[in-house]
Amino acid sequence: MHHTKQLSHSSILFIGTTNPSHSNELSSNNPELNSSDPAHANRSSLTLIVTITLSASLTLLNKSIYTTFQFPYPFYLLALHFASISLTSRIVAKTFRPAELDAYHERVTWRFWSRNVLTVGLAYGSAILCSNLAYLSLSVSFVQMLKAFTPVILVIATAFLDHRLPPMRTALVVMTISSGVAIAAYGEIQFVLIGVLFQLAGSLAEVARLIATQRLLQDLSVDPLVALSALSPICFSMALVLAPIFEGSEPIFLMVPRMGIPLIIGSILLALALNIVVLFLVSSTNALVLTLAGIVKDICLILGSVVFLGSHVTTTQVLGYSLAASGLVYFKFSVPPGSPKPPNWSPRSNEARRYEALPLNERVLSAAEKFNSTVGGFEQTAGQARRISVANSSERQGHEESQQVCQQSSELLRHICPPTHGY
Repeated sequence: MHHTKQLSHSSILFIGTTNPSHSNELSSNNPELNSSDPAHANRSSLTLIVTITLSASLTLLNKSIYTTFQFPYPFYLLALHFASISLTSRIVAKTFRPAELDAYHERVTWRFWSRNVLTVGLAYGSAILCSNLAYLSLSVSFVQMLKAFTPVILVIATAFLDHRLPPMRTALVVMTISSGVAIAAYGEIQFVLIGVLFQLAGSLAEVARLIATQRLLQDLSVDPLVALSALSPICFSMALVLAPIFEGSEPIFLMVPRMGIPLIIGSILLALALNIVVLFLVSSTNALVLTLAGIVKDICLILGSVVFLGSHVTTTQVLGYSLAASGLVYFKFSVPPGSPKPPNWSPRSNEARRYEALPLNERVLSAAEKFNSTVGGFEQTAGQARRISVANSSERQGHEESQQVCQQSSELLRHICPPTHGY
């Protein structure tokens, strides 16, 4: 039986620190994640910078498409992106990763695909769709402020998985970030409730997507390009099914006249590059680093939306987001050296594992584990009873044989030495 694993609160707080001893512990089971290697650290830093740049550029471009170019149809835009990504990633994977692609197809089963690939694809598409829907009614700066609430969702989800309350310091950080986001929301001039709800749903899907993608790439050892070729058709199918339902068929005929061929090609290439870089980054580092390092991207987007898109940011919003950003910085860099190491997704088997917060002898067993334990106890008791029964049966049989031998001996003695009736 494979034991389940959950992500502990201390692990969440630790991720993103630069303690070399912890990095060595993290990479002891997986040399590819050895952050103490200067070359690996430089590659990870460069990849992170490229990811932030591409993500901010694509966000501003999509916002311009929705507003300036008057194409407010995120479902069709997502379908266009992932249709091209599906085709391109498949060609790239077959060209540069043929062995990895063949190995993936050999090991994949319906159970594996539905549990590890389909779930990631649905979370992937949901996060992008909800975020794009939020951009239709909210400014870029306000959406980035709301994204600061993502670590709070992460801590709440972890508390639910751990079946225990987070540490006091974590709770204070959560309250600080929540207060900052609430103040920023209060200072928003164009506050639209449906947009806020879409963004919160997108943050929840983003947390699920990052953790599930990390499991797929690291614990299950799936190559990033192969994973992209497997995930993008799911996102494309999801957007293609939902687009006619929510946006009708008119956007199909408006896409080229309003956007133009050069803008469409540029948007597709930018989305393709971002998805490839993100998957390589998640495969070489912990997925939660993206969530915490996103504060840099958020600040760049807020400044970019003010400079290039003319977004208006109030003083109240600046104060609120500064408070939330301070909480995020403390959330990332305040872990003492003695904190436990973060969980390590290591490719020990082909089966998916969840995080485990408590030792096996202390954690609360699930219903399935209790049932299996009870059945195992019954089987063990029944086996002991069978062994005792066999032993008793053998003992009884031996006793009966002894009695028969004694009886035969007595008969023989009576024939040899007949009993006397006096002296």
